[in-house]
Amino acid sequence: MDPEARADELAVAAYAGDELAGVCTVVIRTLAALRARFAMMRTLVAPAYRDRRISRDLCIQAFEALEKWSLDNPDEKLMGTGVVVQNAELNGHATFGISPTTGLTLVGYTPQGERIRVAWFPHAKV
Repeated sequence: MDPEARADELAVAAYAGDELAGVCTVVIRTLAALRARFAMMRTLVAPAYRDRRISRDLCIQAFEALEKWSLDNPDEKLMGTGVVVQNAELNGHATFGISPTTGLTLVGYTPQGERIRVAWFPHAKV
């Protein structure tokens, strides 16, 4: 994917000093099974910064920023955030139904067996 094309998808970034450690991008889409629009998040963390929970922290910060954006743009009807867990190591282990750190709830699986998780904004109405 062309980095220039993804620039509009940038939600939050993490830095270690002047060095970019990770980013979270989002694409807003409707999840038909939930009948609501979610900002589907993707995180990318530089190899030197993996295993430091940066991806989790990026998701938490993106949730907060997107919740504010949702309140400021009610016509967009954004109801929360979501992720498709593509990390094979994470998908190979048992998990909580609701993540105690991010609030992301397991709502299903992709045809490839990847977990789909969402977190509703407190103001979400369906």
